[in-house]
Amino acid sequence: MITIEQLKVLRAIAEEKSLRAAASKLNKTQPALSHSLKQLETQLGLELFTRDSYRLKLTNDGKTTFQMALKALREVSLIEQYANHLNRGNEAKIVIAIEATFPIETLFPVFEQMKKQFPLTQLSITQEYVSGALQLVAEGKAQLAITGAPIGYLAKSSELFSKQIAEGELINVATPQMLEKYQPLDSIEALVNENQIIVKDTGKITQDIYFNTQTGQQRWYVNSFEAKLKLISHSLGWGMLPKHLISNQLASGTLQEINVADKDSSSTFPLYLIKNKSKMLGPISNEIWKALSELTL
Repeated sequence: MITIEQLKVLRAIAEEKSLRAAASKLNKTQPALSHSLKQLETQLGLELFTRDSYRLKLTNDGKTTFQMALKALREVSLIEQYANHLNRGNEAKIVIAIEATFPIETLFPVFEQMKKQFPLTQLSITQEYVSGALQLVAEGKAQLAITGAPIGYLAKSSELFSKQIAEGELINVATPQMLEKYQPLDSIEALVNENQIIVKDTGKITQDIYFNTQTGQQRWYVNSFEAKLKLISHSLGWGMLPKHLISNQLASGTLQEINVADKDSSSTFPLYLIKNKSKMLGPISNEIWKALSELTL
């Protein structure tokens, strides 16, 4: 069986082109290196170096084997780095659940810094709706979350620690073509037979609770803001969307705010960074918590 040590000997001799220099580099004797190389060639059934000149040169088979050896040694190095990374207490994977109303691009500076400092930790970012992010942290399935869930739901769990880091805004919109049919539009009741497009809660905390929906309202459900935007943009319904997601449509007039007397056209709400107090954060999760806490949004 080929050993890592034999591959290191092959690399050293190929790079130094002499047994003496390679032995010095590896802090070994020349006879030991010569024996290791001969053993490798015997195991492979290949001649890796020519012996007809003062300096050792790779044969054609040796060149190919050398490149494969370099690849194998890189993989071994990564395994060793990963093991050291975990042995220092660092996490192999971190899950961050983010409420879909939150503009994720504002977090890029933190993610870029993490990528530089901790390249061996895998980051899993999951986009959630309503109470989904909150639930994942409560259940220990995510280390951190950014959520817009009502503070009352946060207060129900003494295990959660929250810190407000931003404010979200949802705007009630429809296409001009839809709204034109109901002019003058004085009450939201006029739209009761038009589909209100609603994004389903990815959690269970607010299950069977309907927010911002009037009695008798026709409703269609989707599982993302992207789908909701497309349906509304095609006059298939109306509903609330994050301001940052529809700023271009509002500016161009392809979508309009629904301004009526009996319903606010927009809604602002706090966005919280949360963690589970009963589950201690690892060193990298803790660094991310600190960085997110200090963001100016």
